Order: sequence, then C-alpha cells, then structure tokens
Amino acid sequence: MRALSYVIPETLGERAVDALTMLVKGMLMIFLVLAILMVILMIMERFFASSKQQKPEKKEEVKVAPAPVAPAPVAQDNGALVAAITAAIAATLAAEQGGAPEVGGFRVVSFKRVGNRSAWNSK
Repeated sequence: MRALSYVIPETLGERAVDALTMLVKGMLMIFLVLAILMVILMIMERFFASSKQQKPEKKEEVKVAPAPVAPAPVAQDNGALVAAITAAIAATLAAEQGGAPEVGGFRVVSFKRVGNRSAWNSK
C-alpha cells in the first residue's frame, strides 16, 4: 500500500495558493450538498403535494361592501388638555435651559390630531 504524502508549503505564495484551493473546495462542497438537498426537497414536494392536492372547484366571486366610515368626532372644549400640554412644554423647556420657565416665552397656536386614535387609549 502506498502512503499519501503531503509537501508542506515553504513560501507565502504556496501557502496562499493552498489556502485558496481549500477555500474553493470547501465552498463547492457546501453548495453541492445544498443543491442535492434542494433537489430532494423538490422531489418530495411533488410526491406528497400531488396526493393531497385536488382540483379546486371554481367559486363565484363574492364582492364585499366596504365598511361604513365612522363619523368624525365632534369638536370639544379641551381647555384643560391645552393647559396641561402647555405646562408640560414649559417644564421641558425649563429643564433644558436649566432654570425657571420664562413667562410668555412661547405661545401654543394650535393642536392637530395626528391619527384617528388617542395615544392614551392605545394598547
């Protein structure tokens, strides 16, 4: 029986070639195994899916009417809410500036609801 011999590369170039060769062989092996697995799964899918699948009967298309849109909420007096939001803004600005809030430093002009639901009630 003949013994296998391996010559240890001596130069950096020979080592690089051996490393790249091993890299390519490893990648080819991995992709070959993946391709074989893919073919096996495709064969199994055709074998098992054909026994379970039956031709579906054609059904009539049912058109569903869109849901009615809820009416927009009636405008309410939100004086307390505006005061609370204004106080929160003043406290935040005072904390950022490191002192007491200035009187008349800003003015709230308007509030606009961003979404249909209140952020306080969302879960």
